[in-house]
Amino acid sequence: EKNPQEKRITISGGEPFLQEELPFLLQCLREKGYEDIMVYTGFTYEEICANPAYAACLPYLDVLVDGPYVEELNDDLPLRGSSNQRIIFLKPELEEEYAPCLKGSRRYQIEWVGENRINYYGIPRKGFDPKKIGDIV
Repeated sequence: EKNPQEKRITISGGEPFLQEELPFLLQCLREKGYEDIMVYTGFTYEEICANPAYAACLPYLDVLVDGPYVEELNDDLPLRGSSNQRIIFLKPELEEEYAPCLKGSRRYQIEWVGENRINYYGIPRKGFDPKKIGDIV
């Protein structure tokens, strides 16, 4: 059973690796006790490894979802926007923990936070129209 005090974070686009401050942010997160840092990127793992500035971030990452989003390959796989994207466990012991999340279809959560505000967590299913979110709730 997971400790509710564990700190986890997901970083996604705009493109995280194009943010000059990413290495500093990742270092700070580790120092603050974050134990599961996941980053989504349009770059491939190989492209990241070939770029010294990007590769410097890898020791701080636990899970990397790599590859560009391709609308035609959006087939509702969990944790990915499109089927060309890979989930790379840089901290291999997390693979077993993530296994239940990788079965079935995408999961997402919609949170009503005020009269005119809704938060959406997760990767939208194919064909999702955010302008029609009011029809859901």
